[in-house]
Amino acid sequence: MVPKKSPQKKRRKKTGSLTIGVIAGMLAATLKNHDDFILTWEPRPGEEVAPGAKQEIHIMTGNLITSCRLNNLKSRVLLYEDEGARIVSCVWD
Repeated sequence: MVPKKSPQKKRRKKTGSLTIGVIAGMLAATLKNHDDFILTWEPRPGEEVAPGAKQEIHIMTGNLITSCRLNNLKSRVLLYEDEGARIVSCVWD
């Protein structure tokens, strides 16, 4: 008997525009679930892009960042403070 493959999670990709309200709602749900929330742009300003490529926003949620990776990201932010990078931390009850 051949084992069945486990169903893979489908990636939801929405086209169009995201509103601030939608992003705020996703952030609120993520905080409620104690998950990670990552928002990033692709391509970054100044990066070489293929002709006709459009800038996309990516929002990723879930259990994504380990404590080791978080410390690495914090250190990286501190390296780029003079270029405007910043990190905001607070205690969450």
